[in-house]
Amino acid sequence: MRNDTSMRVLNFAALAEYHLGDYWRKMRRIVHHAMSQRAVESYTPLIEIESIETMRQLFDATIDPEGSFHRGTLGVIHTVIYGKRLETSDDLVVKDLLKYILDTFQVIGKFLRFIFNKIKPRVEQLINGHFVSTTTEADAVVNLLPFLQCLPIGLDKKAKKIMDGYFSLTKKLFDKFKEDKKCGITQPCVAEYILEHMEEEGIDDFDVHNLFIDLFGGGLDTSAVTLSWITAILALHPIVQERAHAELDAMVGRDRLPNQADEANLPFIRAIIREVLRFRPPIGWLNFPHQSVQDDTYEGYHIPADTSIVINVHAMHMDSSRWTHPERFDPDRYLDMTESIPASANGPIAKRDNMAFGWGRRMCPGIFLAEAELFMGTALLLWSYRIEVEKGGKAPNINEWQSGIVMRPKPYKVSFIPRHDKVKELIFA
Repeated sequence: MRNDTSMRVLNFAALAEYHLGDYWRKMRRIVHHAMSQRAVESYTPLIEIESIETMRQLFDATIDPEGSFHRGTLGVIHTVIYGKRLETSDDLVVKDLLKYILDTFQVIGKFLRFIFNKIKPRVEQLINGHFVSTTTEADAVVNLLPFLQCLPIGLDKKAKKIMDGYFSLTKKLFDKFKEDKKCGITQPCVAEYILEHMEEEGIDDFDVHNLFIDLFGGGLDTSAVTLSWITAILALHPIVQERAHAELDAMVGRDRLPNQADEANLPFIRAIIREVLRFRPPIGWLNFPHQSVQDDTYEGYHIPADTSIVINVHAMHMDSSRWTHPERFDPDRYLDMTESIPASANGPIAKRDNMAFGWGRRMCPGIFLAEAELFMGTALLLWSYRIEVEKGGKAPNINEWQSGIVMRPKPYKVSFIPRHDKVKELIFA
């Protein structure tokens, strides 16, 4: 069934917040069709193209790179959904999509700050334990505490206004896809699969647009923010960069760009990504809620059936009984790990390297896509550039962040200095 409380407040519910049942299963089935390992392997050329385009935007620049990372991840997810790349002529679509997605995150972030200020004493009391009573998703907060839908904080009006615009845009894009399909000029994609299976799956236009919004939101921000964290952290760790440069020079060379096939031969690049996911996970302190199916007792806590449970991801990632000096950024922790991120995430909880993608049935369905995007983005970034603190500027502050649905670094600027003469030649080829 749809999540009625969040629908009333936000006019939208994320897949991660649907109640278990036939409706959740059919929506999850559609997402898995788009985000399975096999599907993501078919997206490899697209991911490489968009990652190279991002490198072009960063060439010899001194900027905050998050906007460029957003443009790249948006390009991937748009093509996955509609089978068509966003070109320069689509700049208005890009602008509108980014605006609606990021405005949604902003209004939820404001709501969260309001809630945290109200319940801060209780959160501070619980934050060092395993269980907490709030989450980084406003939808989840509202469903955990339904009375919040009545608070006169302007959330409902602003959120619905944003979502109305968001729905209008996704409808326009889907209608254009339908027209193109009639003309026989579409490519295999999520929109085509949905169009062919709407009647069979019993979903309507509202479900379709809700799903597209979920895919855009989930596919855009977490990967872009992780790449932004990677960049900020690397700017402060030149020795880590030097080791990555040496690995890339040895295994890839300077006469070609790295590609997805190089991943197995670049263990230090993989280790950097995994350590960032542990050290500064995009979901941040908390994760999406789960629900107990029966009464239980854990370490003296009585947990009634149907209780929403949210895990303190930050506490798990900073557990000193598992990690030596967990507050330090140290990619060597993962240098010997050969499992893929999805394989590790589906393994025993005690052996998992991080909890950034959740767990169980509500694990992030985009984990394969995220792994591919993060690898290509990081490998190309380090093949192409030395990342340095802006001359005369402030170093990125990686110990503070902006709270919201995702935990993003505070705005910063760094310089992207081409490493060698082949960089310009190959990324602009």
